[in-house]
Amino acid sequence: MVKTDISEEEKKTIIEALNNKTEPSPELMTKLFQGLFYLF
Repeated sequence: MVKTDISEEEKKTIIEALNNKTEPSPELMTKLFQGLFYLF
């Protein structure tokens, strides 16, 4: 499993998006799921 390097602010943004049932920004998604990013 790959370790992610996201800041506390980015974590907060992701949690808020999940709580609001919205998608986080694409930039955060590529940081979280780097393996998927390389597939596309």
